Amino acid sequence: MKLSSKAAWAFIAISSLLVFAGIACDNGDDDDDEDEGPSAGGAPDRLADGVALFGYNQSDSTYFTQQLTDKLISGEMTRGFYGHKWDVMTYFTVDGEQFIMGHGNKSDGRYEYFIQQIHVSGEMGLETDRGSWAYKYNTLIPLMFADKTFIFAQDSSNDNWWFVQEIKSGGILGHETDHGTAAYFYDTITPIPLDKDDRACFFGHTIDDNDHYWITDCITTDGELWRKDSGHWGHGWQVATSYRAPDQTYLFGHRHDYHASDAHYYGPWFLARIDNAGGMDDTGFETGNGTWHNYYKTITHYYYPPNDRFYIVGENTDKYFFIQHVSHAGTMQSETYNDNWGRFYDYLAPVYLEPKYTQLDSWMGNMNSVIGDRTLFEIALPGSHDSAMNEDDKHNCYYGYSCNTVTQKGNVAYQLEKGSRYFDLRAMAHSSDDGFEWGLGHAAHVAGSNMGCMGEGWESVVDALDDFFSDDSHSQEVVILKLWNCMEYPGLGNDGSCSNTAKQTIAYQFADNLDMMGHLVKCTTSSTEDCDIRKKTVNEILAMGPDGKNGNIILVVQNIEDHERGIYQWGYSMDYGFYLHDSYSDTEDYDTMRDDQIDLMLDSANHAWDQGFLLSWTLTLSDTDASGCEKNILDLSAHAIPHLYAEIYELATSKDTSNQITKSLFPNILLVDAFVGNATRAAMFLNEYYDNLSD
Repeated sequence: MKLSSKAAWAFIAISSLLVFAGIACDNGDDDDDEDEGPSAGGAPDRLADGVALFGYNQSDSTYFTQQLTDKLISGEMTRGFYGHKWDVMTYFTVDGEQFIMGHGNKSDGRYEYFIQQIHVSGEMGLETDRGSWAYKYNTLIPLMFADKTFIFAQDSSNDNWWFVQEIKSGGILGHETDHGTAAYFYDTITPIPLDKDDRACFFGHTIDDNDHYWITDCITTDGELWRKDSGHWGHGWQVATSYRAPDQTYLFGHRHDYHASDAHYYGPWFLARIDNAGGMDDTGFETGNGTWHNYYKTITHYYYPPNDRFYIVGENTDKYFFIQHVSHAGTMQSETYNDNWGRFYDYLAPVYLEPKYTQLDSWMGNMNSVIGDRTLFEIALPGSHDSAMNEDDKHNCYYGYSCNTVTQKGNVAYQLEKGSRYFDLRAMAHSSDDGFEWGLGHAAHVAGSNMGCMGEGWESVVDALDDFFSDDSHSQEVVILKLWNCMEYPGLGNDGSCSNTAKQTIAYQFADNLDMMGHLVKCTTSSTEDCDIRKKTVNEILAMGPDGKNGNIILVVQNIEDHERGIYQWGYSMDYGFYLHDSYSDTEDYDTMRDDQIDLMLDSANHAWDQGFLLSWTLTLSDTDASGCEKNILDLSAHAIPHLYAEIYELATSKDTSNQITKSLFPNILLVDAFVGNATRAAMFLNEYYDNLSD
């Protein structure tokens, strides 16, 4: 089934904490019936049909999102880091949008919080709110109704002070609705999803006292707190989460149990019912229990719509994690996946995901109904900078090192699968005993010296394209190869440029080998204007392939043109060539690069003369860092890539006419280092949103 409004609340998971073993007393005066309601207690409408996992590591403030099914799908969707350590985090939705909130960084005697959007692409959005509180709150959870969202926070000092505060539309912290002190601090806390429209409830439990006191508290739709149920259990349970099956709510509890005999922490657990009013169900309360070999400090759960199942995700401090099925009847089922991470993640939460954003290898074909009748300058393509330079293929360096030459995490085959459709290929020519040879690489004239390295071979690029387009599912993908900047090896500097003869030899050899696979876009008509690929739609370009095959590969070469052999000229204001405004920011500072590139994109002068626009979302090493290797290109890219989707989204949807992407102020190439798919998702969003843009 799809993620219904009842099941959706179960999807909200807080990696928090819990309890079990004794007497429950109902302190409320409720009707505990099982009536069907419009899913109060925080059941937002379904946002998407897929799910990803958000993780946060406190030690280095790193976060990630990664696709989930019944296992963790390899290949992160995004990874980045916050500038500060956040002690607590929580996830919530407001008006069909989803957000992460963090709290704990101390600044000027107060404790900061931030709220940040998460898009259904799995990419992080921009911050929507930031502020500070006088106290540091050790607990932070959402309490959600169908049309309202609140947060509950509690301080472990100051008489266990707590408050309830509303979150407004757009992820803005609103007014406080209730506050007070408590007899206990609830070390373990998790929302309780119910099918009622008059309350949103949570479970709290204290583990540091001998009583092991627990409560279920609820708030009204006005955000006022009241006690529903309470009691004492025989053990303190450090971890908890709660999920809502179609007609029943279950509480999962987990604790550590040290065995002196083998000096090992084991992990007892239980599953139990909670009644539909938010109280402990004393009729068959426990539905399952057991002991795991390990204690898992971080636990969350998620609902996977395609198979209508719930899963527990846990990780211990040894960085081992697992995924395990839990049933609609509140019983533990089989483990579906386990592995080791490189980090311990203090916080895990599932987020809604549109599955189309995970299908990167065939994204153009999947969107053909949207982009097929647009020209190349009416669509956005993701691209990789210095595409042939990855660590595994780096060789024959001439005063070049990984720090200053490696720009990509994978080869061209990897980048194709991640959705790149524009490849920045830089030629290097050299002589050998067998005569003239050439390859691809990355070179520059830095601090008075020529330096660089050879990279992936051009033959490998041809093979990667051949393999890629031999798959019928890729038949509607279009790839642009820009071959340029030819240098003589080992000169590698401005004084080592290739001769015109060498450039022509390289261009024709590359084109002829690409042509052998049968997907090169060629134009044999006598009318030169018919060969103007700037004015061809994607579908018309696909029809330009030879021998009945689709034309999937456009080869653009600097200052060389031969349409019949499949070579289109890169050159400014050429009548029938291919040109993009391409100006990189030449800075290590992210804010400077962002502002510069956005200013360039929103300047109409950079979209004139039938040229497209390339957004160079790249950071460049200073001469000092390039020569001294104090920093490296891939590390710099980690400051830029996680923000690309968010900036594109904000500029496209902006109501500020002086600061928005339009159909005439449009980025045709989104160029990045360390291509892993973020630019692909940004391009997919922009192409889908195109018709909403102003002219």
